[in-house]
Amino acid sequence: MLWVMIIVWLAQGQPKYASMAGRQRIAYISDIGADVLKPLFVTGSSLTGIFFFASLLSMRRNHALIRRLERTLDMLSLLAGLLGAVCLILLAVFDTQRHPSLHRLFLFLFMLGVVLSALFTTIEYRRLGRTFTQHPMLGRSYRFKQGIVIVEVALSVAFGVTMYRKLHDTAAILEWLIAFVFTFYVLSFFFDLRPTARTKEEVRHDMREARHDIQQAQATSGSSENGLTSASRV
Repeated sequence: MLWVMIIVWLAQGQPKYASMAGRQRIAYISDIGADVLKPLFVTGSSLTGIFFFASLLSMRRNHALIRRLERTLDMLSLLAGLLGAVCLILLAVFDTQRHPSLHRLFLFLFMLGVVLSALFTTIEYRRLGRTFTQHPMLGRSYRFKQGIVIVEVALSVAFGVTMYRKLHDTAAILEWLIAFVFTFYVLSFFFDLRPTARTKEEVRHDMREARHDIQQAQATSGSSENGLTSASRV
């Protein structure tokens, strides 16, 4: 969606849309999405939001969250991700040309939700990587997500500052960068959702072995007690 939007804008000769400011030369994503490509913008944003939240939801089935803090971080990540996904859809529907105030509100909430979700997910993965040391992919996924979070936060702050100062061309460039970096964050879930990334099976296997060891110990203890009782009777 992003590539189609920027290619169409460039192919059209970088036109100035009705929603663009007076001296603005570089279009925001929302400027292009409020014009003839609005159906694409709404469709692409909706699919991205839905599958982003679905990925967060699916990860709960892939990893064993055995500690309360990990379960809390996972729930916070889901709630923040849901906020970001819903607001991504709403900011596309309420475009910047017809609903500028609502669009800016949903844009802020979308960025806030995604950053918070990424932050909670990163912390959760750091803890999972320490617990399941036999899965090096968790550590690599944590480091990759951590790098993206740092970049996204820095770009988001710069974006907010430039928008506040009405440096629209710089802000537009930063918005495109934020969107493309977010794409890599979404793609990182591919590695987390692969069958080889599962940890629940290992936990279940360990629990079965632990129960088996306990049963054997109880059986051995019972046999010893019976032997002692018989010996004392003799």
